Amino acid sequence: MVHFPMSWSAVLGRLISCSRNEFSADKAPLVAGRCFASSSNNSPSPTFPTSSSPQKTQPGVVGFVGLGAMGSRIALNLSRSFPLVACDTSQAAVNAFIASAAAAAAAGYPPSPPHSIAPARSVAQLFEKASELQEEGARQLSPAAVLTSLPSAAAVRAAWLGEEGLIRRAAAAASRGRGAGGEATGKRGVVALVELSTIEPRTALELSAAVDKENETSSPSPLLRFLSAPVSGGTAAAEEGTLAVLAGGPASSLRAAAPFLAPFSSRVLHAGSAPGDGDAAKLANNLALAIQMASVAEALSLASLLAPGSLTPRRMVEILNQCSGRCWSSETYPPLPELRNDYRGGFAASLMLKDLALARDAAAEAARKSSSFSSSWTPLGDAAAVAYRVCPGSDDFSSVFRHFYGGGKAAES
Repeated sequence: MVHFPMSWSAVLGRLISCSRNEFSADKAPLVAGRCFASSSNNSPSPTFPTSSSPQKTQPGVVGFVGLGAMGSRIALNLSRSFPLVACDTSQAAVNAFIASAAAAAAAGYPPSPPHSIAPARSVAQLFEKASELQEEGARQLSPAAVLTSLPSAAAVRAAWLGEEGLIRRAAAAASRGRGAGGEATGKRGVVALVELSTIEPRTALELSAAVDKENETSSPSPLLRFLSAPVSGGTAAAEEGTLAVLAGGPASSLRAAAPFLAPFSSRVLHAGSAPGDGDAAKLANNLALAIQMASVAEALSLASLLAPGSLTPRRMVEILNQCSGRCWSSETYPPLPELRNDYRGGFAASLMLKDLALARDAAAEAARKSSSFSSSWTPLGDAAAVAYRVCPGSDDFSSVFRHFYGGGKAAES
């Protein structure tokens, strides 16, 4: 146990021939210093980040499963506000997380009250360690919330479902706080279960159904609140605690999860009241991002070809950002190697390919259910995928500029 403070035209041409309280849906309440937009008439309202102040300590222990590039950064921010059980099946991932947390503590960043972090290698161990970390006087025994950030739907199902999955474990832990007559004892309460991974909507619906089944046995009130809440912003935003959360689920679940989203997010967008709505929004967003990044890379390559020596990639980025071609991939995340750490780290091209495949498959599934959908619903995404397949899987997805278009060399910058 460790104690410390926490801180995407030729290709297209070929392919086209693919908390516990309800809140009003017409309000955007501020929860834990963050701006929450709820949905109205099934349309998400725009949100704006609020200025964030240091997070106050919240009661209860948080469990976090999945210490990959995104998950480890999210977990580190969570540990600023909660005692944390950090879980991954990889011992190397657990060790790396503990080391990075210790380094952050030694550097004194960010300043916050000390909290405890306990490592775990399984869901069962997570719940055991959470009990050990429970702070005296907390309203709810272990854990108050469990969040997961995992690489695939298969990994999500393995962690969540079955007799040893976190749904069953969380229900058992929460129910131990009921008296013989089913009354709440005050020692345990609602457990927020939050899935942050990028998955297809049907997996979120599967998890939600499993949670509902457990809740049917916890009369007189449900003990588990499930929220599917994929995140957007990449590793930089995860590290800074400024991710956007795309939440799908009922208002009560969003409310229960709100304190546990605040430490790593600057805005929460309530995509819809059905589990999977946030996942649908995330797939649509990443489809647009993949196409957008590839289009910017293609534009930079075209400019260099037509005006060699004059329209360097950097100069063309400056021009794009003052014209109608301006977008996130030109302004915030231009695909220039000197700005992207020579494409090391970041959002891996392999993950972008995974998300494009999820979007394609989800569209195909929807097409089978509705005659209004084209059988080739993602032709631009399919074209972009051809470009990203050329990239080394571990390189940042912006490396499509170098690996597909031949740009991104030092002499061009």
